[in-house]
Amino acid sequence: MPAATSPTVQVALREEAPSPVGPLRLLPLLLLGLALVFLTLALTRTPPVPSWYQDGTGFEPAPLERILAGAATLHGAEFALFAPDRSSSGLERARATSNALASLLRGGGLEGLQGLKQDGEWTISSRGGTLLVRVDRNTAAHLGADPEELGRWWMALLEDHLALREGREPDKTLDFERAHPLRRSGSRPVAPLFDRVYRRARHQVPEGRLPTGAMLQAIQSLDAEESRAFREAARELPRALPSGVGR
Repeated sequence: MPAATSPTVQVALREEAPSPVGPLRLLPLLLLGLALVFLTLALTRTPPVPSWYQDGTGFEPAPLERILAGAATLHGAEFALFAPDRSSSGLERARATSNALASLLRGGGLEGLQGLKQDGEWTISSRGGTLLVRVDRNTAAHLGADPEELGRWWMALLEDHLALREGREPDKTLDFERAHPLRRSGSRPVAPLFDRVYRRARHQVPEGRLPTGAMLQAIQSLDAEESRAFREAARELPRALPSGVGR
């Protein structure tokens, strides 16, 4: 047989007379094999996923008029929507955002957020440079908004969700809604709902960071109308007063 086609490893089999103690001879090898298997599983097993990751982040369909958008969520509440575009679907963009955020939170790499306006778009990134949200003209147009204003609103929502997680009082949506008091649909402001969730969760855990369980219980304690407004806060941009009005 030519060398090029020879097997890399050859195994020679030898027949032996059967022995009643044959299986016992294999016992040490079997035990060694089992030990190696368990050791391999222990070394390669991924760490358990924390509850905040299972319950707090994700993406889900978010019907917006007749458009099926993707919603990036934290604590079960939307902080950004992504309408389908030519390059990827809304769900794909929401998935990418949620995965990037979850990776930063799991690794402790999210020290803050920064917004940047560039070429008519608005981006939200971690201070380490990881892009989380890109609000382009098409996405903003589906909400009848300007990319920068919409991006600032979504950034305020995300910052308040992160503040809840750290056990700090959320105040970014309050600042935004004070400067943007108008709502086309007449829906309720979101800042008081963030404050209500914080107070109720803090009642359960008086000090330190707020665990996911306490926050989710606080969110679930909202009534149906409040719960929907809190969950779908990213779907409507509060508007500023027209120039010269109330000033």
